[in-house]
Amino acid sequence: MRQSVLFVLLTEKMGKSARITQKLTNEDSPSTSDYLTIEVSNRKLKRDLKVTTDKKGNVYAHIKLQLRVIALEAPRDNLYKMEERKKLNKKLSKQLTKEAKQIIKKLQKANYDAFGIGRNLIAYHPELWKTKNWNKDYAKVKFKPEVEVNILYSGVLK
Repeated sequence: MRQSVLFVLLTEKMGKSARITQKLTNEDSPSTSDYLTIEVSNRKLKRDLKVTTDKKGNVYAHIKLQLRVIALEAPRDNLYKMEERKKLNKKLSKQLTKEAKQIIKKLQKANYDAFGIGRNLIAYHPELWKTKNWNKDYAKVKFKPEVEVNILYSGVLK
């Protein structure tokens, strides 16, 4: 479910807002104090997609997703401290970047070009596109996802 929400954010196909609940600890405990729920509105989302190629015909796709979020439910009430917020931003950014890599791996395995890399090649690199067999070559695209989380403020806190 969480990956579905992140996929929608990565493809910029979301509605007005989206919520993600993220586990903050590595422990296997089901305690609610280990989770943080964040909400991002479509006005607080920025996604940049940069497709580049090299002389060997390799295709690179850098996806940068910037999320300015509200912490709706947080395990600790110290998010008003900038230092705590910075730590949490870094941790969430790392976790969501890792999940974005997993999503992209699944998309490539399914041969699903959800980000329109092929369309980009047709438009901006037509000579390279003519040399590609996209059904095979899409799996070879080297993706670099980067998710950056910035907690603006906290909403309801537990």
